[in-house]
Amino acid sequence: GLRRCNEQEYDTSDFVAALPEDEINRLYKSLLTYIDAIEHPQLGALLKEFFEDEKFSDAYIHTPSAMSHHHNLIGGNLQHSLGVVKLSYTISEYYSDLDRDLLITGAILHDIGKIKSYQTTTTIGRTDIGNFIGHIVIGDRWIREKISSLREKGVSFDDTLEMKLCHMILSHHGRLESGAAKLPAFPEAAALFQADLMDSQV
Repeated sequence: GLRRCNEQEYDTSDFVAALPEDEINRLYKSLLTYIDAIEHPQLGALLKEFFEDEKFSDAYIHTPSAMSHHHNLIGGNLQHSLGVVKLSYTISEYYSDLDRDLLITGAILHDIGKIKSYQTTTTIGRTDIGNFIGHIVIGDRWIREKISSLREKGVSFDDTLEMKLCHMILSHHGRLESGAAKLPAFPEAAALFQADLMDSQV
């Protein structure tokens, strides 16, 4: 007769498109160079708080970025986030008054909520929290939790910096009708929106 396979008996990449693992590793190494280049000590500490967690980093590099619209494959979130980082870096070279560390940190973290929003089995689907809360708010909450954790460890984190970074997460879709919780209110937030829009559409 027929029976349902358990998770150890099939490879999700047989059903859902996936980047090759060596390509995922190559992209991740590239992303780490941008993380290592962050000079602001508080933003650097926040990124380390995320990426030194192996469970988080493994999920970050294997999560799809969408169900159907763009980068909808295993590893797509990494591919898209790195694209947004590279575009943001180029934007910051042209507009030299931008806070590059803030912009790049926002680009790296802008879609972390998708880790909790999507689940990949034989298809890409949404989790309950993805359906009811959405990746933008999830990302904002997650960053605030990590900053609280840093403060509990005795690491100072500026309140205004926290607000600006979280605003960038909440506004990175750029328009209320596109799901943004806020409209971009300062140059780095506007730059992140444009970089995200370009990478998702082009």
